[in-house]
Amino acid sequence: MDKIQKLQRALATLLVGMMAAGCAREKPLTHNPSQLFQRGKELWIILIAEDMPIEGSELASLWPEKGKYESSTSFFVKLTEQGSLDFAYTFFAGSGLTAATGATLLAENNAWCMKAGITSDFKSYAPVLFTRNLHFMVEDGTVTAKLRNDQLRLGKNAILLTYGGTARIMNTSQLADYAKQLKPSDVQDVLRP
Repeated sequence: MDKIQKLQRALATLLVGMMAAGCAREKPLTHNPSQLFQRGKELWIILIAEDMPIEGSELASLWPEKGKYESSTSFFVKLTEQGSLDFAYTFFAGSGLTAATGATLLAENNAWCMKAGITSDFKSYAPVLFTRNLHFMVEDGTVTAKLRNDQLRLGKNAILLTYGGTARIMNTSQLADYAKQLKPSDVQDVLRP
């Protein structure tokens, strides 16, 4: 590993620690989609940084294994209980959802879906974290994306983060264009709340 890679990994570790310290808050989410967008980016950074092997450590990947969890909610609960995430459960709510209270996170409090079974050959453009109102479907080998009515209030938009780090608030036509580049394997094994 060269010096630049070591520096990048050290900075990622530092950033994760700083963000985790700043995210351990009890303040409930307001009805502001940009706040949910920011929280999705924070969650993605922590998951990606933990996924980076750091020389001299044996960090386990935080990405959920295929078939191990029944929902993104159960996955987030497990990470929080084991100390990998230092968030109050209100962190996972979104506009229109009831924020979790106390030490219980339920599906109705969770705005996020997550891809399970990510490997090192996963494509950078593929979705790994997205809001619950977005549904990917595969028909005859073609992927399409639809927004469904949900308690989550984002208008005709969804928030999507890719494995490569792109984070976007996308409308219906942008999602339709985005889905054209996806393969069925990119959208299988999704953990919904």
